[in-house]
Amino acid sequence: MPSAPATPPEPPPRGLLIASAAWVLLSLLVAYGLRPPVLPLATSYAPAARIALVVMLAGALIAWPLLRLSQRTPARPVHRTLLDVVVLAGALQVTLWPLRLAAAWPIERTVAADVWFLGWLLAAASAVMLGGVLRSHAARTLLMGVLLIVAAGPILLAPWLADAPGGEAFTGTPLAWLSPFGGLARLAAPGRLDLLPDERTAAYAAAVAGLGLSVAAALLAAAIRSRRSASSMAP
Repeated sequence: MPSAPATPPEPPPRGLLIASAAWVLLSLLVAYGLRPPVLPLATSYAPAARIALVVMLAGALIAWPLLRLSQRTPARPVHRTLLDVVVLAGALQVTLWPLRLAAAWPIERTVAADVWFLGWLLAAASAVMLGGVLRSHAARTLLMGVLLIVAAGPILLAPWLADAPGGEAFTGTPLAWLSPFGGLARLAAPGRLDLLPDERTAAYAAAVAGLGLSVAAALLAAAIRSRRSASSMAP
């Protein structure tokens, strides 16, 4: 039986690295603008820092999966997705921790926001991994649709869920944890100092759930590729 040809190594995602840097810059411009505040205090910078993080999360949950799921099937989808996650997680770290100095977030609150973001990034990575092994355009479209519903659905339903016109009325309630953006906005809310027990629990639960989803997706993607390879080598 002939052996399968060796799969070439996945090249570094240089394009994603440039795109993520541009997205971070765009997030900061959207949040802070081009003019400094009249009073350069933490109370002035904290709302903009929260907006910047939410825009960055939108890039990780919507823009990145949309890019990858619209491309051709990679040779090593799991490996490529993990490289992407490293790039995006690195962009988060070099942005979040300097923002902490401007927004005056405590370390524990910053870590919780970081963990929450990474958990949802891993959840999005599970969809990207599965989309990388699925050749059906309908299946990829379905995966992207699920991501959009999970990401934007609770925000669109906020006026009815919170019985108020969204905003702080939504992020200030336990319903905020239904949304990746609502949870991040609550963790990075201006004026919040000590991390509350429910905030800590939600942040680490999101990380564990995201890690579990990504591991399950990686195993399923590997099984699909192995079965497909065995079928192609069968006489």
